[in-house]
Amino acid sequence: MSPSLWYPRDKYPGLGAADADARAARGRARGGAAGGADAEQEQEQEQEDAGGDTEEEEEEQAAEQELRVERAKLREVLALRAEEKRDIQAAIESLQRKRVRRSAALAEQRKQQQQEETENVEAEAARQRVLAELRDEKEALQRDIIAAEELEEKLEENVRDLPALKDELQRAKAERAQVQTQLDSLRLELARRKRKMRHMVDVQLLTARDTNPPTLREEAVLLHLLYGHEGEMGVNELKQEASEVLQEHAKPNGNGVVIRALYSLVANGLVQIDRSYGNGLVTSLLV
Repeated sequence: MSPSLWYPRDKYPGLGAADADARAARGRARGGAAGGADAEQEQEQEQEDAGGDTEEEEEEQAAEQELRVERAKLREVLALRAEEKRDIQAAIESLQRKRVRRSAALAEQRKQQQQEETENVEAEAARQRVLAELRDEKEALQRDIIAAEELEEKLEENVRDLPALKDELQRAKAERAQVQTQLDSLRLELARRKRKMRHMVDVQLLTARDTNPPTLREEAVLLHLLYGHEGEMGVNELKQEASEVLQEHAKPNGNGVVIRALYSLVANGLVQIDRSYGNGLVTSLLV
């Protein structure tokens, strides 16, 4: 067996078992020889044992040296394995980073594609809206053109009819002037008759006491009271004041007399009664 593979059993159990057994065998041989040898042989044996111990020490030192070498080699191997492990770990991390970057790039690419698709859809929708607006504007312009053409035709017709229209307008103005003249005349006549009616009422009241028998009429009393109140009085107020005037002239002054006179004026179109105002509002049509 090579000395590089021998290890002392007491220092390194389980290593160099064959060399340890050889040492034990040599010891037993020495013990057996000592029992049957003489003193000289014992001395020689002791010298040999001393030389054997030196050889064993050298062998042990050589074994320790070999052990150190083996340990250095193991450390070197372990260092190489650790370096390889670091390289492998760095390669794995690099691959993982590349995978992450590739995944991020793919995700960004998908996002960009989706964004482009969305933009394309929005652009198409915008184009469709613009086309629809353009179509609507086109239709509106066509309608405006048709309306303008119809208006132009009507204007041309009106221009052709303009002399006749002017003549008709002159006739209408003349008729209106004539009607206005008649209306003014009627208004003047109406005002004259109203003044005359009021004068007759006043005369009736002023001369009623001087006639025999008294000729005071209830209708004149009602009209006189309405003149004094700017043409409007409540029904109850008018009946009360009319009864007082009739009583002063020694005429029947009951409510029935006053009501009959009031409805006589309504029937002749001289006054009107508005029932939506309290007990009724009497309005004179002569004021």
